[in-house]
Amino acid sequence: MVICTPLHRARPALRADQFLRYIHDSGRDAIMNDCKKSMVGFFTSGGIDTHAEDSVSPHRWHATYKQLSMGSRILVDRMYVEIQSFDSAKLTNANFLDSFLVSGWGSTFLLAGYTIEVGLKAIYFSEATRDPSDTKYQTHNLNDLAAIAGVSLSKSEADLCEFLSKYIVWLGRYPVPKKPEDMISGGGHGEHTLDVFCLFNDRIASLLSSKVKPVREARVG
Repeated sequence: MVICTPLHRARPALRADQFLRYIHDSGRDAIMNDCKKSMVGFFTSGGIDTHAEDSVSPHRWHATYKQLSMGSRILVDRMYVEIQSFDSAKLTNANFLDSFLVSGWGSTFLLAGYTIEVGLKAIYFSEATRDPSDTKYQTHNLNDLAAIAGVSLSKSEADLCEFLSKYIVWLGRYPVPKKPEDMISGGGHGEHTLDVFCLFNDRIASLLSSKVKPVREARVG
């Protein structure tokens, strides 16, 4: 797998004594004016000044995807262990919700959903140079994102995307959705769902490895 790190700009260090001397020599009014113009740029070369550029950078999106992917895989592996030790014979309607919450299914699917979301957005930004004003990608609907990114889905992947989208929007974060009709019944929390996620996530990682060049190659090319 190609390791791709985000683009970091050099950040000049500002010693404490230099900062104190700056305050003493400049005076309050000069400092306030300077803050309004370029305080962020004074301390770091980057930050707010590069927000627009970074928002459409495939390297930034790829790096964030990899972090989420690593975290979600840890939780998914834990869920596999939970499934192996799960005694369905003792499961009742009364204890299903407690078991669901304690075992961390919601958190696992929430992070899995974010992983797929950011991965698809990284693919979208790797396909072409995007304008920072582009808002087409600003959705949590994973099926729509796949279409926008040009990623074809199998039936199982499309079902997974529909399922995980609910966790991103509300099921992984809130007790109920905004609209009663958006409530869903239990189910779909089995090993098969985890298998589909792992395979689909591996496919996204492979696509990104071929589309997003490592930083050094990108700079040379």
